[in-house]
Amino acid sequence: MQARSQILGMAIAGMVAIVWPHPARGGATIIVNTAADEDVNNATCTLREAIIAANTNAGYHGCSAGAGVNDTIMFNIGAGTPTINIGAMPLPAITEAVTINGGAGRVELHGPGGPPVSGHHGLTVNGGSGTIVRNLVVNNHADDGIFINADDVSVFGSFIGTDATGMTAVPNQGFGVQVFGGNDVHIGGATSGGPCTGDCNVISGATNFKANVLLDLLAIRARVRGNFIGTDVTGTAAITPNAAKGIIDKGGSDRIGGTSGITFGACTGDCNLISGNKINEGVVIDQAATGSIIQGNFIGTDVTGNQAIGNGVSMDCSAGIVSYAVGVEIGGAVGSGNVVSGNVGVGIQVHGLYTGVQGNYIGTNSAGTAAVPNSGPGVMVYQANGATIGGTYPFGNLISGASTSGGFGVQIIQSTNTQIVGNRIGTAADGTTPLPNLSDGVYISDQSSHNIVGALNADAGNTIAFNGRNGVRIDGASPPVFANTIVGGNSIYSNGDAGIALINDGNNNLAPPTIEGIDPLHGTACGTCVVEIFSDAEDEGRIFEGLGVVTSGGTWTFNGPVSGPHVTATSTVVAPLGTETSEFSAPVSLTTPTPTPTPSPTPSRTPAIATSTATPTRTRTPTNTATTTFTRTATSTRTATRTATVTRTVTATATPSATVTATRTRTASFTATASITATPTRTLTSAPTRSPTRTGTLTLTPTSSVTATRTATSTVTTTASSTATPSATSSVTASATATGTPTASATLSPTRTVTGLPTGSPTRTGTLALTPTSSMTATSSSTSTVTPTASSTATPSATSTVTTSATTTATSTASATPSPTPIVSASPTSTTIPPPPLCAGDCDGSTTVTVEELITLVNIALGSAPLSACPQGVPDGVEVDIALIIQAVNHALGECGG
Repeated sequence: MQARSQILGMAIAGMVAIVWPHPARGGATIIVNTAADEDVNNATCTLREAIIAANTNAGYHGCSAGAGVNDTIMFNIGAGTPTINIGAMPLPAITEAVTINGGAGRVELHGPGGPPVSGHHGLTVNGGSGTIVRNLVVNNHADDGIFINADDVSVFGSFIGTDATGMTAVPNQGFGVQVFGGNDVHIGGATSGGPCTGDCNVISGATNFKANVLLDLLAIRARVRGNFIGTDVTGTAAITPNAAKGIIDKGGSDRIGGTSGITFGACTGDCNLISGNKINEGVVIDQAATGSIIQGNFIGTDVTGNQAIGNGVSMDCSAGIVSYAVGVEIGGAVGSGNVVSGNVGVGIQVHGLYTGVQGNYIGTNSAGTAAVPNSGPGVMVYQANGATIGGTYPFGNLISGASTSGGFGVQIIQSTNTQIVGNRIGTAADGTTPLPNLSDGVYISDQSSHNIVGALNADAGNTIAFNGRNGVRIDGASPPVFANTIVGGNSIYSNGDAGIALINDGNNNLAPPTIEGIDPLHGTACGTCVVEIFSDAEDEGRIFEGLGVVTSGGTWTFNGPVSGPHVTATSTVVAPLGTETSEFSAPVSLTTPTPTPTPSPTPSRTPAIATSTATPTRTRTPTNTATTTFTRTATSTRTATRTATVTRTVTATATPSATVTATRTRTASFTATASITATPTRTLTSAPTRSPTRTGTLTLTPTSSVTATRTATSTVTTTASSTATPSATSSVTASATATGTPTASATLSPTRTVTGLPTGSPTRTGTLALTPTSSMTATSSSTSTVTPTASSTATPSATSTVTTSATTTATSTASATPSPTPIVSASPTSTTIPPPPLCAGDCDGSTTVTVEELITLVNIALGSAPLSACPQGVPDGVEVDIALIIQAVNHALGECGG
């Protein structure tokens, strides 16, 4: 505003300097010469009287007359920062254009305080289009600091809501500055980057859950630039108390910040510093603020961009920026984007349609070299459609450094048609230095559909690397993802878990392609799929190599060069309905064939025996270990019909001579059909790096259906001597009814160990512990024939064959019977099975064995209940094993005490 004024005179001998206006605005100059606040007909001119003179264009009491529009009110009331204490009545509204200039030292307009009183603003501009307010301190008023309802009003170089130093809050009871209506209002100008000087305003200290700046519904094309909002004048600390939002924008086509004078890495020029606002957001874009732009601001940091001065107080409801409007632009090309870091909660939260989030540094310092983390996800898109996160160069975002368990880079919830393009997620600004998000790089869940992460070409791909969990996670947890999410053309590598993870049937659990040969690369995929080829040092996809050629028959080839050392591939369905992408395939080395490892059996007491051949999906050097913990709650309905035929001797001494897998005396056939609805929780904690060792804890929440069939055949020949006097034939029929609808409750606590070999051929072993508690309705029919032999001699050859089908996916095939078969570690010399108790399984000594007592024995065998749970049904020193459980089953059928 130097063009509008010039220094024409100066007081001498200690008198205050007087700033006289330049006559360019064409109005008169009215000099306020007293700090009193009165309207009295005397020789002095108060500010109250000067406003009346400017409005009426006539002399008023001791004030000279205004001369039409564009009058200027100056002050000659003392050195430093003189204070005018405004009385109980607010100053009159400005109704004709005027410039009020407090001079270099600023003039303080100090209100009467007290409780909020509507309309008792520090300054009111109501119809005075073109008014300029410069170099004032406006505080302690019962409503807004400055209220504007006129076009082309400007506020420059003022401290609003603070003391005269700009260091301490002296709040107004309303908004700091409210633009109630009017076009093209300007709040602030260029800033030097700290401290706040020149045209920069300090607007802080608002309270009563208001905001420091409100652009209301009728404010169109307002400009808010070059201000410190929520901090002190230095820009290094928050003003306290500051119980308000930073900026609320309800108007349309407003601009917060801008691109003029922006210096990369510094908050200069149009940059607003919007930090330390505690209730609860830095910037809120209301639904009516269509087409607003937020560019070039530091939101949540100090003025250097290196330290956090977060907006918000609670992670659950706070954010740096929240946008509800249509067509909002947050950021722009790199260099004009925002730094949105250090906030308590989400960095940027998008609710409105067709919002663009581009060119921002989110969760990092202003140089993009270190983390200044937001407490929640970097970007959250919630119940929105058509959002664009990033773009081709130079519009991509840097989204890194999130440090909490919910610290996703990008989270998409109940949203459609989101494009995540050209971003660096989990790296520093150089795209190669690790700067991880603690959780997934991109997490898509809860009825989200038709979203794109990258594209089927490298130009729009993201770099998603070094994140603590998955690179991209697509979760079908209830309510399900509607699938149709494309993940393509990205560089995904060195993430803590999978590069792409389809959880709970996300993307319909589309199978990845197979790679069957490398000269040329070829394999199989669905006939309507596009196959993308990648090179990686491990098992993800760091380098996008190109697209394979797929035939309608489901075979594909790729003849181009690849970088290696491993090759992976993904499938993306392109027809006939929708589009969705698979996980990465198992990696194939370009130098050695893919081995087929032999699984190492791990003895464990589980309700099922799993025999599998592992197909390697990861190459690890030297060893990776993952520990998984499941908690499963199951409700089941079981209907079982059992027929058991048992041949036994009363007294037996067995001396087997063989290498045995299992040694038991039984011939049993069970068929069980179970329907289980399980709702587990999966939690993963893993180290941010992948080499040399990674340990994670997972909590999984699937819904699954399990149908299991187990066939066990066991043949044991023993040498035995016995004498008995039996009944020739006995037939027992028993009917047991527990409840009308059985309910099973199970706790599943598996441990998953992945051991990667230097050759890239991991051996995976799994240990599951299932603790069922069930109530059954069952009808049992049993025919038992006991034919004792007075003496017999046999040479045993023990062979046990157990076949089980087990699939460890969301829909699994498992084996479940009331009498589970444990895995038994066999040694070259077996031991004699201890004699059963007098009444095995009769835990309470009632001479009967109930279904509940059978379940207790199973839980003891599985390690889920102590021996003390069945004090009279298990002899001292005897292990609860399959033989003891079979004895107990027979006792339950009526043989207790036999």
